[in-house]
Amino acid sequence: MHPLLPKETDMLTKTQKHVTLPDGTQVLTSETPEPWWAHNDTTGYMDPRLLAPDPDQPRKRMNPTKLAELEKSIATCGVREVITITPRAHAPWARVEPRHEHLSHVIVSGHRRVEAALKAELRAVPVRIRIYQNEPMHRTDGGVLNSCRDDLTELEQGFDYLREKKAGKTIAQIADAHGINQQTAHNRINLTKLHPDLHQLLALDSHGKKRLLPMYPAGILGGLKAPTAQELEDLAVNFADTVNATQVTGHDSFEKLDEDARRFAMQKLLAHVIVTRKLNSVRAAEFIHDRTLRFSAGRLYPRKTTRYQPARRKDILANLASEVVGSSIIDWSPGEFRRVFDNSSREDIDVFIQKLKDAQAVFDGLIKILTGIRNSKRATSAEVMQLMERKKTRT
Repeated sequence: MHPLLPKETDMLTKTQKHVTLPDGTQVLTSETPEPWWAHNDTTGYMDPRLLAPDPDQPRKRMNPTKLAELEKSIATCGVREVITITPRAHAPWARVEPRHEHLSHVIVSGHRRVEAALKAELRAVPVRIRIYQNEPMHRTDGGVLNSCRDDLTELEQGFDYLREKKAGKTIAQIADAHGINQQTAHNRINLTKLHPDLHQLLALDSHGKKRLLPMYPAGILGGLKAPTAQELEDLAVNFADTVNATQVTGHDSFEKLDEDARRFAMQKLLAHVIVTRKLNSVRAAEFIHDRTLRFSAGRLYPRKTTRYQPARRKDILANLASEVVGSSIIDWSPGEFRRVFDNSSREDIDVFIQKLKDAQAVFDGLIKILTGIRNSKRATSAEVMQLMERKKTRT
């Protein structure tokens, strides 16, 4: 740290002063720029009121509970970990809010510590000066330093990676700098392309374990291109029994929407179906990919897709039933089941029972839907049935 030598007591300028830290240590601070403030990798103490927050920092929110805990700790022990800052004079790309224009340094890493120090009314925090040759170096360093924080969310990481990308970094360079693969980097950036209303669905539940919208399919949603107005209309019709398109998207007509509005509307519709049906990450990703492939097929072969899509879906439904009925499990005797589960606990068997009940609920739901459709149709005459059978025989 910037040393405070005994002889400096007699050399203080009008803007310098001694500050006593919570642990009793005395340090020297200044209200005006000191020479060491402009040298790379120097350390010392500065008043936190002189440090401007970076509005482009990856952390978009601070957990109030954790911030209160940090404030209490800092009020008792002071800031133990150094805060990284950079002189604005050497970083012309660094943006600050208008009310901070008079401040000379911007925070690179340590926003929570500075906020907690201000709340605890500390007048000195340990800082390290970093001077960067260009914006990509600044953004990469800030991203790496902040990504080590345990409460930086995937969405906040995405905003940070996007900031680095805009500064000139490639996805490969971003991935290498943060020790992740390129697919993860893409996925995090795609989260920033979701409609803001969907960001709250990415939060973990009260137990810190489950999200309403799984992270991986959320990234796929963010990366989707805008559908046409007709595709969006078809999507709303297809899932009318699951989602009220007008309530979810806020639009009762898609014809006049621009590209971004159509993309956001599609995201909301698909996300609502995923949440309502409680799809897990894998099933949600498959569900989204299925919509995307259908859009692509419709654009290349619109007539063929419209004509044969119902037949394809019937095949999928028939194959599902055939796989269950044709499974070797049907031939297992009660004794075979006993042998299979002989060494299983009661709780293990409960898991399988629940899975079968879930499957049964799915089939019961399908049967109910098809029965309703069947009952809405009039019985086919014997003559028409004969003609249909002859047609099948010929084909």
